Amino acid sequence: MTTNEPAERIDRRGVRAVLLLGIVTGLAMAVYFSVLSVESPLAWDFIAYVEAAEAVLEGESFVGYEPIEAGGEYVYPPVVIFAFIPYAFIGDWEVAFIIHSIVNLGALAILAALTISELRRLDVSLERLDRALIVAFFLVSLYPLVNIGLGQIDPVIALLIAFVFIGSEAGHDRLTGGALSIAAIVKLFPLSFGLWLLFQRRFKSILFAAILFVAGVISSLIIFGIGTNRTYLEVIILERSRLRAFADGMVSPDFFSVTLIRPISAIFPMIPPILYLGISLAVVLPIIAYSYRRTLSHRDRHMAFLLTVLGLLIALPSSNLNHLLYIYMPVIVLLFSLTSGRARRWLAIGLGIILVPLQPAIIKGLLELTPMPTATVEMIHQIVYMLLSVISVALIGTIVILAAGVYYHRRTATDLSRSTEGGDEIAQRLFGVVGLRDRTRQ
Repeated sequence: MTTNEPAERIDRRGVRAVLLLGIVTGLAMAVYFSVLSVESPLAWDFIAYVEAAEAVLEGESFVGYEPIEAGGEYVYPPVVIFAFIPYAFIGDWEVAFIIHSIVNLGALAILAALTISELRRLDVSLERLDRALIVAFFLVSLYPLVNIGLGQIDPVIALLIAFVFIGSEAGHDRLTGGALSIAAIVKLFPLSFGLWLLFQRRFKSILFAAILFVAGVISSLIIFGIGTNRTYLEVIILERSRLRAFADGMVSPDFFSVTLIRPISAIFPMIPPILYLGISLAVVLPIIAYSYRRTLSHRDRHMAFLLTVLGLLIALPSSNLNHLLYIYMPVIVLLFSLTSGRARRWLAIGLGIILVPLQPAIIKGLLELTPMPTATVEMIHQIVYMLLSVISVALIGTIVILAAGVYYHRRTATDLSRSTEGGDEIAQRLFGVVGLRDRTRQ
């Protein structure tokens, strides 16, 4: 269905409820860590970035730097440290953190504005309540607040990934390639999103992105030398990929990973860990390819882009909950542009599950607030721990969203086929009448 009907005729209660759920869970998380939690992870990652920048200024090693007083770690390419050196000159990490948070909020605000703009392009009529919920969802729902609280840079990466889609749709090759290359230089795995540009045949964007990325790599080698860059690769391949840790069952279900590698390693514990990546890609690539079969409309391409980003995200072993911010724009656009049907319902359910990423420790804490006997709480906790050791709650939500995308494209293809068949029948009848008239005239 299209969305050219008035907003009041569209039942958006379910969509609004999901957005409100994300806002409530985000604020509840903020209150919990501010008031109730014994230990707060506030600015953990940011402190690691700033102290790593200070180490650079002092001529010390900084890749893989872990502060003593916080739980973060600097795991970005060496050249990215220049983004954090200005914070090191401020001298007070709290002031620097406030500035960094403002930057993140600015990126999220732009992302919300782009999302509303995309909905306007699809002729979606939004009420004032809808616009307010969308803006609030991008600023204070669970994953924006998690990223802001930790001092992460994923809000900026999410904005760059949005520019990849918007730029490719508008034919702006330099914007598209530049956004992809910067995101890839920082996080590396956004390189895989180049698959979208390949499908879109944006070869100039790909070339521009490749040139900038190679320039970034060469700059890193020249400035920091081979040794520091080798250390970075070792940290990424041996530590951050976690393939061996998954194989050995050492990744706790309380860890916030969201990857297919977890269930694959549980099902196939005896195979070499490197094959986990191959299996996960074999699962998601056919789904992505299926979404590319018919992308006639702007909304079709939003769905295909969502499946591309989310599919590749969960296929990679290093993905975690912070990265789910990357799907905010396409999933919100689709929730508001689809006015009814199973696809929208499944999208809403999948996003709702993602927004409540329960972990064994959280569930145990909630159970301990009830009058249940300690033995019962421990039994339930052990069962939950065992189940979530195989598949996380957030991963279940991503699978539901992928299923919604497959259903959407299948239904779109079916409707298009029926429309084509109907058109052929009408044409045959028309031509038959014309032919009869021609014979009458002869």
